[in-house]
Amino acid sequence: MVENTKRLIQIDDMEAHVFKSLRHFIYRDALPDVALEESSDVACDAVSMAQHLLVAADRYNVERLKMICKEKLRRNEVSQSSEKLREEERGVEAHWLLAGNRRKEVTGVGEGDGEK
Repeated sequence: MVENTKRLIQIDDMEAHVFKSLRHFIYRDALPDVALEESSDVACDAVSMAQHLLVAADRYNVERLKMICKEKLRRNEVSQSSEKLREEERGVEAHWLLAGNRRKEVTGVGEGDGEK
């Protein structure tokens, strides 16, 4: 084998920062502090890192890391779905508010007005 005579092993199918996080996890049973951070500034990077680490963990059969990455991706998906629902609710509320205001403008009838 060529690897036995060389001091360096080249891994072409993984980014260096992903490999460093994988190696850190293998030796310390924990991810580096910045690997899957959830602050809003790096949320996209954390999701991307979780995706890359999931692939690497699957390739090298690191089951606990796979579970951590899957959970991170699931939480992100739930968070995005919740945000989308909130945006849709705000849109519906705005629609009904606008419709109510238009009704007042057209008919001159507002809340508390009308037939008695």
